[in-house]
Amino acid sequence: MKYHLVVALLLFASLTCFSQSFSTKSYPVNGLAGQIIVADFNGDHIPDIATVNSDTNTVSILINNGDGTFRPHMDFATGPGPSGLAAVDWNHDGKMDLAVSNGGADAAHSVSILLGNGDGTFQPHHDIAGAPNANSIAVGDFNRDGNPDIATSSNTTVNAVHVSLGNGKGGVTATKVTSNIGLDPKPPADNPFLLSKIALADFNRDGKDDLYYIECCNTFVIVQQGAFGVLVSNGDGTFTDDPIGGAIVPPTDLITTDINQDGLTDAIIPSIGCHEPCIGAGVFINKGDGTFGGGPGLDLNDNGFQVGGAVFDVDGDGHKDFVLVGVNTNDPSFDPFNEHMTLIIQKQNADGTFVAPPQFEGGPSDLITVTLNAPIVEKPTVAVADFNHDGKPDLAMVSKFGGPVFVVLNTTAPSACKVSTVNHTVTVCHPADGAVGLSPAHIVSHFTSSTAASVSQIYVDNKLVFQIAGGNIDKNLALAPGEHRLEVKSWTEGQPFHNDFFLSTPRSIPATVPPCSESTNFTVNICSPGQKAAVDAPVHVVAAAKSTAPIATMQIYLDFKEVFHSPNSTLIETDVPMNSGSHLLVVKAFDSTGRSFSSSRSITVP
Repeated sequence: MKYHLVVALLLFASLTCFSQSFSTKSYPVNGLAGQIIVADFNGDHIPDIATVNSDTNTVSILINNGDGTFRPHMDFATGPGPSGLAAVDWNHDGKMDLAVSNGGADAAHSVSILLGNGDGTFQPHHDIAGAPNANSIAVGDFNRDGNPDIATSSNTTVNAVHVSLGNGKGGVTATKVTSNIGLDPKPPADNPFLLSKIALADFNRDGKDDLYYIECCNTFVIVQQGAFGVLVSNGDGTFTDDPIGGAIVPPTDLITTDINQDGLTDAIIPSIGCHEPCIGAGVFINKGDGTFGGGPGLDLNDNGFQVGGAVFDVDGDGHKDFVLVGVNTNDPSFDPFNEHMTLIIQKQNADGTFVAPPQFEGGPSDLITVTLNAPIVEKPTVAVADFNHDGKPDLAMVSKFGGPVFVVLNTTAPSACKVSTVNHTVTVCHPADGAVGLSPAHIVSHFTSSTAASVSQIYVDNKLVFQIAGGNIDKNLALAPGEHRLEVKSWTEGQPFHNDFFLSTPRSIPATVPPCSESTNFTVNICSPGQKAAVDAPVHVVAAAKSTAPIATMQIYLDFKEVFHSPNSTLIETDVPMNSGSHLLVVKAFDSTGRSFSSSRSITVP
């Protein structure tokens, strides 16, 4: 396979400042967060946040209030030395679970499973077999039986990926191992290429879940080198290794995404190190013929700062942009002890190319920078989601060396849709990939072709739900609450061309947290639901507590069984699943002195 990466020098003096800033807020977690992910942990179909914390052997959960703000973190124990984190419905009960790779455990205990309760809390972890001293994790259906499987990687002894094949009931049927992954071993005087991360990918659209991987780092003379490769699924939990020819700048992270919206998974690879210390990120564009081409690449030309990468449509013009998390070190006012993070944005053009960075000092550039209200963090990992349900993708990031989660809400003014000029492409102008919004969803798309489109279609979760003659769609589409995969497909001369995207439809969205407070000490005020109310499930519960001492925790009991708790909070708001019938709902608060007080509601679910 052939690999070509375009890397250009980036000189911040010529960057364009963005007229609108993003809104940034920080939230503490319990320890040194090595990875951040987003998923719906409490069943409201609004993205929440989880981090894995290596020094405290925990995961931290931050539940979204529904408006892009988050409740205080809740923490749950993992196995020793957690290194990677993934969300998965491991036992098919409709509740999101967590899978954690443990870097400090033997093969028999290298994956911790935390089954979700459906309200943002988790049961105590139990451990299953995986790669020894696992350093990365990915979930998929690797043997095509309809049940989720868990892949873990390890560079102990040999570079290997272990796949724990799930039975759909919380157990494992078998473990499959693919060994000796990556570039050939180097001479003894050199460092070997060590497998450092795996990520789920759709490499060749054959219906099988594949994996991408990175390796780091072999030393050639004085230059460190890394590698990137593909594990092509055999459909039985094993893989055929396909290293990309040639070495690359040592990678620090791997993010898989479809940057050019052609249905094939591309890769972003942040990196550090070359002849002279340099930092940046490369993009591998999947060409669909078994090879990768070069995409937008940035070299930050700085030896003290590392970057995280992301891809999302910044301004709603229908095209995904390349976004780095960096810092403007060439700013004359740069102060390494009092500096802020910066988003560095390469806009995608209508022809599928990206705005070019300057090739030489003083060269022109239309790159965009946005200064964030967040201090510099090292080795940031980045997650993308629509946290405040405004239809625009937002960011969350965390440093691998600790510190809080920074949530960066996208306040960019919307732009007009740019219809693709590339032949045989579909531009989805609305909604953005990953958007959160109430039903009905407004789907707007345009087809570009040298020959007329005969029909255009919308598929929801692989089922045809709408079609129209011609190449353009403007349709309000009713969607059930949940997370959906949507595909817009247009046909010309018997050939389909498509664009895939994901959309979440919540059960309901509060515009803001409803006003709820309590002015009397040692009292809990249940603002919702009302006494003897008849309410639909899940039941929206809002309550506030007050004491002369700080509130240590608030709990919800349903029919004398605890179903939810929130530490260090005077206000709780959550949805509680309930069966039909009469129920007793109790909200209890404990302050830091150990004093408890409560309030109750008798309610009926039809």
